[in-house]
Amino acid sequence: MTTYLPPLCLWCKHYHKSRERPHTCDAFLDEIPDDIFFTSQIDHRHPVDGDGGIQFESDPDNPIPPVLLKAFEQTPRWISRTVWVGERD
Repeated sequence: MTTYLPPLCLWCKHYHKSRERPHTCDAFLDEIPDDIFFTSQIDHRHPVDGDGGIQFESDPDNPIPPVLLKAFEQTPRWISRTVWVGERD
């Protein structure tokens, strides 16, 4: 079974949703690091070097679905959260 979890960034109030500047946010104006956006190996709900003190905050106009947040929290960091393969106990 393969389950794809989208980046948590998509539900962050700091994420720039413009097509002209994909994968940027208030914390990472040039580009969100791949380990945050693509693989979620770094959990940006906590401080990360270079984020200027800005971390994930749920967008009140686009809140993350609870089932997705639960899946994100239950997937170990050593497994890519963006592409997760396998069954969980």
